[in-house]
Amino acid sequence: MHASPMPLVSIPLTSKWCKGAVTSLIELYRKEEAKFNKPSTKKKMVWQIIARQVNERGFNFSASQCEQKWKNLTKAYRDCIDHNKRSGNDRKECPYFKDLEECYGYKPNVRPVFTLGTASTSTGNDKPASTADM
Repeated sequence: MHASPMPLVSIPLTSKWCKGAVTSLIELYRKEEAKFNKPSTKKKMVWQIIARQVNERGFNFSASQCEQKWKNLTKAYRDCIDHNKRSGNDRKECPYFKDLEECYGYKPNVRPVFTLGTASTSTGNDKPASTADM
């Protein structure tokens, strides 16, 4: 008797952004992050690398889907920071805040040092400048 080959069991690919897919995306983005800052590297190519690696983990996303999800995560993270900075607001939580905090850390484009409205232009004296002083 000749044994028939065992059928291949395939793991179904998922195209929904579940927690595992999002944490994989964040992890892989952090791994490839330096490539985004190289002027010689096209971002589209980096997203293709990330998408391929996410898909190797059993998911089914295109490079553009990964990029769009990253943009949505970043927006939610920034919105959460902005919301929590305002006095009188109840605390808002972002589901992947800690992971994104590790990724972004302190970067002025996420949390500016100051905005134009909060910058002081005072010269040290409290008198307003008159047109005669100019």
